[in-house]
Amino acid sequence: MSQANQRHIVAETMQSVHVHYRQCHLAGPQRRSLRHDKQQWIDQIASTGENHLLCGEIKDAFASFRRLRQKCKISSAALLSMSSATQS
Repeated sequence: MSQANQRHIVAETMQSVHVHYRQCHLAGPQRRSLRHDKQQWIDQIASTGENHLLCGEIKDAFASFRRLRQKCKISSAALLSMSSATQS
């Protein structure tokens, strides 16, 4: 392959990378909007839970606050390699 062909291929690749970056970059306002909506949802749930607490409705408050927790726990334990797990 000649150097001219290699340069052409590199130029095309760089151009496609720049186009892809611009497309992803345009998603920024959408991400901010999504974060804003999520924060509003969190504030609304927290406010509802506080109102339940003020009224003495403990079960309802707990149910509201429970919705703010993650659905899945994130494990922070170290993972063992397969070789050390089989030796135990």
